[in-house]
Amino acid sequence: KAELFKRITDLFVEIEGKGNPAFREHVWIRIDEHPPEHWQLGSFRPTKEMIELITASK
Repeated sequence: KAELFKRITDLFVEIEGKGNPAFREHVWIRIDEHPPEHWQLGSFRPTKEMIELITASK
């Protein structure tokens, strides 16, 4: 997650802050994680095992 926070912050500084490094202090990032039973894609509801299999390969 640390790498994700860094890269998202870098993008916000580059795009919204127009490259101004001081803008970094104004970037807030929040990641909401949800248990597998709260996931759905259209009418498809993946099982916890399916999600673990998909996310483990990344």
